[in-house]
Amino acid sequence: MTDTTSTQIRTRSLGRVNRQTPHDVDFGMVDSKGRRIGARVHTYEETYEDLPAGSNTGWYSQPAGHYFGMTVSATRNGQHFGATQSAQYFATEALRDAAALKYLTAARKRAAKLAAPATIPQRWADEFAMEDLAARQGLGGGQ
Repeated sequence: MTDTTSTQIRTRSLGRVNRQTPHDVDFGMVDSKGRRIGARVHTYEETYEDLPAGSNTGWYSQPAGHYFGMTVSATRNGQHFGATQSAQYFATEALRDAAALKYLTAARKRAAKLAAPATIPQRWADEFAMEDLAARQGLGGGQ
């Protein structure tokens, strides 16, 4: 049996810094339930250093170095929706920004497939939802 632990990369994170306010992107579409479809991108920087000799817990397989990281997730009505994608790390901020743009472009194309047919302006959807709520509560409004 071969010992593979000696060739594995083992580092520890020194923590995420320069965390940016999440970048929320609204794709200008609603789904079949009338929720705005969008995405959220979290950006940050993270440094990894080699794990001290003899330490065998709390390690990562990210090579030692300073990285520009991001995580992305879908949103509905500006709220987190579904799973967050795994963190991605890049050598430069420009590479991270290019990857974020690529993700958002693909996500918008996927969203277009989910968008309600003949998407109506959000203000109309909100107005219809309020009229529907009022009608269900016996307050009139929906005719």
